[in-house]
This record gives sequence, C-alpha cells and structure tokens, in this order.
Amino acid sequence: MGYFKESSCVEENTCLGVAYPMDESPRQVFSSTQEDSSKKYLLQMVSIFYGYSPKDVRRLAYECAAKFGINMPSSWTANKIAGKEWVTMFLKRNPELSIRKPEPTSLGRATSFNAQNVIVFFDKLAEVMDKHGFSASDIWNVDETGVSTVLKPNKIVAAKGKRNIGTMTSGERGTNVTVVTAVSACGNTVLPLFVFPRKQFKSHSLNGGPPGCIGAGNASGEFHQFM
Repeated sequence: MGYFKESSCVEENTCLGVAYPMDESPRQVFSSTQEDSSKKYLLQMVSIFYGYSPKDVRRLAYECAAKFGINMPSSWTANKIAGKEWVTMFLKRNPELSIRKPEPTSLGRATSFNAQNVIVFFDKLAEVMDKHGFSASDIWNVDETGVSTVLKPNKIVAAKGKRNIGTMTSGERGTNVTVVTAVSACGNTVLPLFVFPRKQFKSHSLNGGPPGCIGAGNASGEFHQFM
C-alpha cells in the first residue's frame, strides 16, 4: 500500500481535536505534526487505561482522514479502515509506541492510583515511620497467588501429523491452591502457607512441598482468616 500527499485544497486540518498546519510530505497520509499529536493522544489514552488496539488505531486513522478531507488510498475508503501496512509504518516512525499486552485493571484500582492519593499515602507513611521508628526488618509485604494442581504438560515427541496427542495427568481440570508468601523490606522471607480448598486440612497434602512450609484448610480457599 502506498502513501499519498495531503489534498492541496485543505489549508488546515484538525485531527483528534487539535488544529495543525499543512505539512507537504509526499510519503505518508498524515503530516508529521498530525502523527505527533496522534502519538500523544494514544499515550494519553493508555495513561487513563483505555488504550487503542492496532485495529482501533487503523479505524481512527481512516475516520480522521475521511473527516478532514485528507487524500488516502482507495482501499481505506473501501474497507472503512486504514491498512495494516500503514499502522506498521506508523509505529516505525514513532518508536515511542509499541504493541503491548495490557494488564486487566479494575475501575476502583485505576481511579485510586493518582498523584494526590500517592502524596497523601507517603505523607502518612512518613508520619508513622517517624513516630514508631520502624526499621526495614519491621516492614513486610504479604501476597497470594493461585497454583493449579494440574500443571501444563511439556511438549513431547510424537507422530507427525497426528492431531490429538494426550499425556497422563491427575485430572483434566485442576483445583487452585492458594499460596501465601511474605518478604520484608530488608530481604527476609518466611516459609509459604498453602491454603487448600477444603474444610479440614490433612498433613499429607504438604508431601513434597518446601521444607518447613505450613498448610491450612478453608472451604472457599481464601486466606484472610489466617492473617
């Protein structure tokens, strides 16, 4: 797919809500100034947890070109979307951007993490540290993770072309076991706690586990009651 010079009849274009002067670049659909503003817009959307996928960026590029009368390839008009080649070159021209896999973030978590809340947190932390004189060995971080009782099997050597290959496991669908770990600010750790999703804990459940680890049982598998 080629690139086209902007229409000479358009003296000023506005894309993504910002006005730009014309840039006479014959090798790309949008001017360098327009692309720079588009880059800033995309980064801004990421910062508020509403980033655009590559397909969304292609669709946005077509909508901007169509709305502001910018000359574009005929395939854009036919498909109502910019081509894959365009977004590839757009990323090359703007190395600050890359395709990343986002981490799911709840609305509550996203809205609670802001500059004002961070400042308040560290102000209160400083007050507590000054009052009690905590050392690094007194500050601990506790976290949990889920471990399945059925591990993902490794790749094996099998007959080429055969579609259904199986391997023996304890079950097709595993049960999640909660593992609780803790580490201090100076690097000390404690042995892990395994919380099994059952009412009564059996000691044999820890067979083969890390030496010294402890276990507990909970019908829901939650660990809060053991804190």
